[in-house]
Amino acid sequence: MSAVNTGLPLSATAVSGGVSRRGFGIPTVRVLLIGLVDLLIAWQERAVQRHRLAGLDERGLKDVALSRADIAPEVAKPFWRA
Repeated sequence: MSAVNTGLPLSATAVSGGVSRRGFGIPTVRVLLIGLVDLLIAWQERAVQRHRLAGLDERGLKDVALSRADIAPEVAKPFWRA
């Protein structure tokens, strides 16, 4: 099997199996979009959980052994803060 000289640097040439090494380590648009969607879903879930926590009545808070004072700091956080 002989090597083909394409005139391109090694990092931009195809390697075995036809997989390109160009841009190795740089996230693709697909990877970035998946990460963004995951982040948006986490934010939405966090906002819903805090809304439900804030909506618990005294009986519900007693069931989980919390008081209004206990949940106030969590409920006050913005959705993007864990």
